[in-house]
This record gives sequence, C-alpha cells and structure tokens, in this order.
Amino acid sequence: MRFSCDAARASVARRQTEFNHFIEERGDDWMNLIDARNEMSHTYDFKRFEAVIKQTNEKRLPCFGELHGKLAEADLDANDR
Repeated sequence: MRFSCDAARASVARRQTEFNHFIEERGDDWMNLIDARNEMSHTYDFKRFEAVIKQTNEKRLPCFGELHGKLAEADLDANDR
C-alpha cells in the first residue's frame, strides 16, 4: 500500500497524538516499563530476574498491548482519510 505524503504525515500525527494520550493516562505504567528495562540491564541475580519477568508478563505486557491497539487504530483512522 502506498501513502501520499499527506497521508503519511496524518498517520504520524495521529500516532503521536495517541502516544501522548497514552502517556497522560498511563504515565506511571510507562515509567515502570522503563525502570524494569533498566533493572534488567544491571541484574545478575536470577531470582530478581525471574521476579521482573513475572511482573512484566502480568502487568507490563498488557500496557504494551493497549498502546499497540491505540496506535493501530490511529493508523486505520489516518488511512480512512
């Protein structure tokens, strides 16, 4: 599928808007994702590693799923115009 420059700009703008709304609504969750990533970069304790993975699977992956859905909807809206 080819996009015109206007459609591409609209898609980027809609995705940025959705991301900004997401951060406003779920900013604490987003920061927890970043903290977990940073912790994993410096964790050499396997039990701590397992705890972070469990938290990620239970709490953080749904956050990414929600963001993905919002960005996908923004793309569909931009393509409809």
